[in-house]
Amino acid sequence: MVTGGEGAVQTLVEAVGLLARSCGGLFWRVEPPVQAEESFLMSHLTKAGFIPVAQEWSYWNRPKYEMQLNIAKGETAVFAKLGSKIRTKIRHASKRGVVIDEGCGEQDIESFYRLLKNTGTKKRIPVRGLDYFHALYRTLIKSGMARLFLARKDSTPVAGGLTVRYGSMATLLYLSNDYSMQRAGWAVQWEMLRWAIAQGCSTYDFGGTGTSYPPQETDKGYGVYQFKHSFGAQVVKWYGYSDYVFRPLSYQTFRLIERQLPYGERLFIEWPNQLLHRWRPRALHADPPMAPATGRNDLEES
Repeated sequence: MVTGGEGAVQTLVEAVGLLARSCGGLFWRVEPPVQAEESFLMSHLTKAGFIPVAQEWSYWNRPKYEMQLNIAKGETAVFAKLGSKIRTKIRHASKRGVVIDEGCGEQDIESFYRLLKNTGTKKRIPVRGLDYFHALYRTLIKSGMARLFLARKDSTPVAGGLTVRYGSMATLLYLSNDYSMQRAGWAVQWEMLRWAIAQGCSTYDFGGTGTSYPPQETDKGYGVYQFKHSFGAQVVKWYGYSDYVFRPLSYQTFRLIERQLPYGERLFIEWPNQLLHRWRPRALHADPPMAPATGRNDLEES
């Protein structure tokens, strides 16, 4: 992030512009980690020629509304602030014989992937291919920058989570379960928080709220918000997205397509899945009660 004021922003724009024009770039999108009320940045970006992107979320950018938890005071303090019901849910898994394994190797990636695919199917959320997760293991987990957790019941994986750290912040990337042991997800999330605290992190980023701002009970992803809020995470509203355009006509075409993506998702993914779900015999598609999942912003990167 540039912190040297208007002149520094303009210098960076010129440097990126040279690179973009040399490789045929259409535009440059920025999503600075600055909260919405810090309007000084908006004026710098506007003067430099950036255009604010008027949308609440993007398929390929960080969520505009995220949830973060201060973990600087340590494990005991963080656990003490949890509600009694949440502490009970965390302890429930071990009482049911669930064991959390945080020493997972690359051989466990496929087990985790099956859980993730199951969650993606339940929530109608696309999941990356298996090769991506093997690459993620080799680049981040083996280097100690990330950790994979699996909850097992009688040696069978029933929930899993993946968290990554950078500097003083740890971030939830994925959380999934098979819905047979619903409270295992809370136990996995707590173990990821414990790991982040042990690594010396002061902030834990839970990713997107899954809702509008402020969160409403009528929001489709309100369960996502409730799950993260139950650990004490608070909503952070970021400045959002701004684009610097190099090729105006091509950029307008891109934006037209980008704005239609949510409608395309409903047309080609959500509605067909709903129809299939409705047409199947009830005995074949009856779902067990579902615990709050992590939603779009965590099944895919936050």
